[in-house]
Amino acid sequence: GEIYNYRELDPNALSDGPSIITCYKKYGEDFISHLDGEYTIVLFDFQKNRLYISSDLFKTKPLFYHVGEDIIISSYESVCQKINSSYKYKSIKHNETLIFDLETRKLVKTIPVYQFDLRQYKTDYNDFVKAFEEAVLKRYPEKTVPLITLSSGIDSGAIACCLKKYNK
Repeated sequence: GEIYNYRELDPNALSDGPSIITCYKKYGEDFISHLDGEYTIVLFDFQKNRLYISSDLFKTKPLFYHVGEDIIISSYESVCQKINSSYKYKSIKHNETLIFDLETRKLVKTIPVYQFDLRQYKTDYNDFVKAFEEAVLKRYPEKTVPLITLSSGIDSGAIACCLKKYNK
């Protein structure tokens, strides 16, 4: 996955991975709500005997798991099955963080990554365009050339126009 706001979380981080640990140390079990990105995260805290498994708002990255006598986690259920086919594997849900106790291997808590506020705040077209452009630009990979496969749809055309507007 990718953490878009990793430099805000840790200005010294050279990539997004270390910023997750910085965020966890700062915010504790609520760390995941401070991440902006597309991800599934598995974090072991052996000092607190906790295992965190989390998916972003839309579950853009798959994750299958079994937490019991063995802990088996993979992006592919087929890999889990190859490790031990006798277990029933679960899939992380979107917008979900699971917290397990590593000693008992029991689920301690399930918390949402983000609490949705469905009230409408956009008041005019310019406000919408600004929000759209910010969403596109935060997903623009640093120092790389983006690939957009245009589908002749309005969404991909709007993304292409936004990237051109900002010389990306």
